[in-house]
Amino acid sequence: HGYAHGAELPNAADPADYAIGFVIATGLIHLLGIGVGLVLGKSFGGRLSQGLGGLIAVGGVYFLVA
Repeated sequence: HGYAHGAELPNAADPADYAIGFVIATGLIHLLGIGVGLVLGKSFGGRLSQGLGGLIAVGGVYFLVA
């Protein structure tokens, strides 16, 4: 997976800046996901977050099959 993102590195970009930006963006995405999970985890006894997780899983299967 890391190789795929490294292969996307633009020729004009500084590899160190690209890596730093990538790590920061990945960390922020994880923090956002944790925050959303904590907020939605309490809604409707956790059923809302489970339903959204199910929808994401169905989307993943769709992309895998299509």
